Amino acid sequence: MTLHVACAADANYVPHAAAMIHSLLQPPQADDVRVHFLHDALLAPELRDRLGAFVRDHGGDIRFHEVDMERLRGLPTMGRISQVMWLRVFLPELLPSESRVLYLDCDTQIVDDLQPLWRTDLCGAWLGAVANVFEPGKQVHAAALGLPEPRRYFNSGVLLMDLDAWRRERCAERILALVRDRTTRLVWPDQDALNVTFAGHWKALDPRWNCQNSLFFFRHAAEVFGAETVRAATESPGILHFEGGNLAKPWHYLCKHPMRSTYLHHRAATPWPLDRVEGRTWGNRLLRPLPMRILLPSLKFIHRVRSALDRRIARILPSP
Repeated sequence: MTLHVACAADANYVPHAAAMIHSLLQPPQADDVRVHFLHDALLAPELRDRLGAFVRDHGGDIRFHEVDMERLRGLPTMGRISQVMWLRVFLPELLPSESRVLYLDCDTQIVDDLQPLWRTDLCGAWLGAVANVFEPGKQVHAAALGLPEPRRYFNSGVLLMDLDAWRRERCAERILALVRDRTTRLVWPDQDALNVTFAGHWKALDPRWNCQNSLFFFRHAAEVFGAETVRAATESPGILHFEGGNLAKPWHYLCKHPMRSTYLHHRAATPWPLDRVEGRTWGNRLLRPLPMRILLPSLKFIHRVRSALDRRIARILPSP
């Protein structure tokens, strides 16, 4: 049975997508793997062709799916993440002959055989996902979305999608209607919209299939999954997910993830090797030796100070 894996990226994230795909194409994966790469019209054909050649040179099969940019009009973005975050919503129509697909964010890395995940019985659920671990103080976000508890909010970086159910229940239409209605405040736009739409209709997967940064760095992850489950997931992950802000990414100078080298290894094998990590400033060189329990609060304090200074300067300087 062909393993269908989908991802989406703009030009900035193509190198990260290539690293993820390279990890996907390594043993012990079966030979029968097909990658569905979703993009908009802004992706240069030369970049697409280069990625396609890279995948085929490594024995992979890749199909490119362009989504009309008009369909993305008005959909919110988040920081550096462009509207391509929404492209997964169109997978049921882009893959009309497929009954399921595994969607992966480009900041993931495959480190074990995906067949057990691919064969998971969803037991009537519309998708399978792993519960999200919120940063301290943000657990109230689930309640703001109308969810009964934080553990009923999933992380959308790894989704085992039942495409038949999505088509039957018109899930794509529901998601887009929710976003364009604007009555629900979406902090993490795509992830929030998915959680509201699939409330009560998703199956919780073992966290090793979306082994988030939070499992390594947040003590309260044990409150979500149990201490033994967290230990097992971090010792033997199936899919690593470098979720979070800039310093959580393995291509950033301040990243302290114990399995960062996995990404660096696969990235080096792509046509876009990492020549220089992001964030290698003098200030960050001073911060890097700090342990995570001190580094995170320090960065938040620096951000608050900078924001306060920016606001004060804006009040003093005349408008242009």
